[in-house]
Amino acid sequence: MVTHDFSEAHFLAQRVAVINAGRIEQVGSVRGVFRRPATPFVARFVGMKNIFAAEFNDSLARVGNLSFQLAGPPKGHSRIAFRPEDVRLFNTPPEGRPANLFKGVIGRISNQGVFADLVVDVSDLQIQSILATSTLHTMNFVPGNRVFIKVAPEDIHFI
Repeated sequence: MVTHDFSEAHFLAQRVAVINAGRIEQVGSVRGVFRRPATPFVARFVGMKNIFAAEFNDSLARVGNLSFQLAGPPKGHSRIAFRPEDVRLFNTPPEGRPANLFKGVIGRISNQGVFADLVVDVSDLQIQSILATSTLHTMNFVPGNRVFIKVAPEDIHFI
């Protein structure tokens, strides 16, 4: 079966091949391709919207003016990527000193009904997040709000 909708493939298939311009970019289980895309094209196709070129130094990735703590060294990769649903937003900084906590400003909110897409301007990056609409309203998030974002090291993938 051929589809351009990964959610449809996720529902119907056990294994997938993602094709770009007539070439196979990645083959594997639906879960494996979804959780660990091998190329930027596959990452975008499965909804991993935060993809950034990075410079690596052991378990740190430098992206623009930000340094991300990684769960381990990247071994030959040139980008980091993380899913928008793995970006946590806070009105005040969480307790302790969590890794990858950054200050930002909500730039745009697109309400999709049950969930909302947010773009947060952090330093020189635009980081995308997805929240339940109920959380959006409970936290009183609106464009222009200053927020804190956190991305756990284990949620950062290497591409």
